[in-house]
Amino acid sequence: MDANEMDNLFENTIIYRERFIAITTINKYEISETHFRAKGTIDHIIKRHNPRFNRPKLHTWSFGVHWNIVMGKFSQSIAAPYAGWTIWTDPGLVKYIEQLAKDGEDEEALKVLYDYECSP
Repeated sequence: MDANEMDNLFENTIIYRERFIAITTINKYEISETHFRAKGTIDHIIKRHNPRFNRPKLHTWSFGVHWNIVMGKFSQSIAAPYAGWTIWTDPGLVKYIEQLAKDGEDEEALKVLYDYECSP
């Protein structure tokens, strides 16, 4: 991930997954040679089958990772397994997931994210 990738986000928005999955606005971020850090605000929770996964502890929070523990970039996602989160930054994907959420199609959004993550 580099600053150009964050500068090209769709409306400053990413998809964030931890225990919950959310369309998230990035309020600010920092990218250095050693780490990535960001502050996000939830715009919409993509509902999962287990209701425990639909209740984030905070509406706005910070997250980050040191590059030496990042699993790597795979299918336009950054995974920090030790920290427990994944983000998708691809503008086309984010826009599509946002539209599905607006249409009440959370189940389809989950399927698209799973398929997108697992594609070669």
